[in-house]
Amino acid sequence: MSTSYSNTRPEVAASEAMTLPQRYYTDPSCFQREMEAIHFDMWICAGRTSQIPETGDYFCGSLLTPV
Repeated sequence: MSTSYSNTRPEVAASEAMTLPQRYYTDPSCFQREMEAIHFDMWICAGRTSQIPETGDYFCGSLLTPV
């Protein structure tokens, strides 16, 4: 697990944005590295309090895990 990830996102102008090479979307090792560097070391928002305004309210979601 990464210990140097600072949980900040750099500001990038839309005109400077670009698409990653295809392997970043399909390579299992890239996916594993992303999961460890971004998702395993911090909280991920699963919903907002506005989705459950009353006691007993709930919402359903889906969680996909690597196979």
